[in-house]
Amino acid sequence: MSRKRRGCLAVVLCLLALAPILAGCWNKYETNELLIPDGFGFDWHNGKYYAIASLYNTRAAMTPGGGAGGSAGQSSVVPETFHLTGHGTDPGQALTDMNHVSTRHILWAPSLIVLIGQAAAQHGIGAILDTLTHEPWFRPTIAVMIVHGTVRALLDTRQSGPETSVSRSLKLLEQTTHFDESAAWAPRLFDVYRIDADQGRSLLLPAFRLTGDAYPKGPPFAISDSAVLLNDRLVAWLPRSQVRMVLWMTGRFVRSTFAITCGGGAGSVDVDHASARVLPVIAGGQLKAMDVTLTARASLIKPCGTHDITTLQEAAAAAVDTEASSTIAWVKDHGYDVLGFGTDVYRASPSVWARVGQNWPGALATLPVDLRVQLTLATVGLTKS
Repeated sequence: MSRKRRGCLAVVLCLLALAPILAGCWNKYETNELLIPDGFGFDWHNGKYYAIASLYNTRAAMTPGGGAGGSAGQSSVVPETFHLTGHGTDPGQALTDMNHVSTRHILWAPSLIVLIGQAAAQHGIGAILDTLTHEPWFRPTIAVMIVHGTVRALLDTRQSGPETSVSRSLKLLEQTTHFDESAAWAPRLFDVYRIDADQGRSLLLPAFRLTGDAYPKGPPFAISDSAVLLNDRLVAWLPRSQVRMVLWMTGRFVRSTFAITCGGGAGSVDVDHASARVLPVIAGGQLKAMDVTLTARASLIKPCGTHDITTLQEAAAAAVDTEASSTIAWVKDHGYDVLGFGTDVYRASPSVWARVGQNWPGALATLPVDLRVQLTLATVGLTKS
């Protein structure tokens, strides 16, 4: 073989060797091979876990007549979304069963929220969350939310169009709901594990319920009373009217408005900053009380029959005091420490907690709580007398 032919053969062999590399990634997925989750969660029924996902069908956008924007007269319509369901005796089996139903790859990366049905939450969320942490797509920033009833019923409300998708609607409820709706706060998975490790503390998770409304009026579900969990099980519902003060007293302030009454009229203030100091009162090795101080800063929205700053400030402080006292009363009556008082006692004196923590709900019910509210009102346009 001549030198020229040997050179040409070498070039051909090099090109053949490069061909697989030039062809692209071997593990890539084309768009029409993907399923993208819109909503995802777990239900519990008859001794089994059910994993359910509402998925965008990427083939619908590529098929004439597919999805919501299809042309009339097509003989077959590719659905824009559909559900996949799997079941098993544990969440891992349910998730595996669901993944095996479809021959296409599920792109879990957009998943921002995990929904847990009421029955599954009553059975316990620990096994579900532990399963998710072992999934390769898991992110500790995924939000955890509870559903009144079943996840399947909520996902069935999904309508055509990404602007009305379940996941988008849930995120909008969480992010843009009026700031008084403090139940919209959604703990991430790392928050759930951190709070669960606190001494004697009950976990608080936001919850949703179906409203029966139809599009385009709005999402057919809304934020409801928040779920209270003890030892990873749903045990009670905290009224929405109590959630704001739980967040304030546990260091998660949300900007809020308060209605006030004074001088025979009604007004309102905007609280733009608040903090809480919670200290156990321990004497002689005994827990005597909890000392709670709420410090807030507010501005006047509407005066209530007077422009005297002292009167308005006292009225605003009284409104905050009334709501905070109501929240503390709920915690003591039900014995679920969503305020984290037990953790404060443990940090102050582990030996005292070792005694009172053995029957913390009972001790909490009789524990005196001294509440003080220190509110400062902006003085623009007001007088001192």
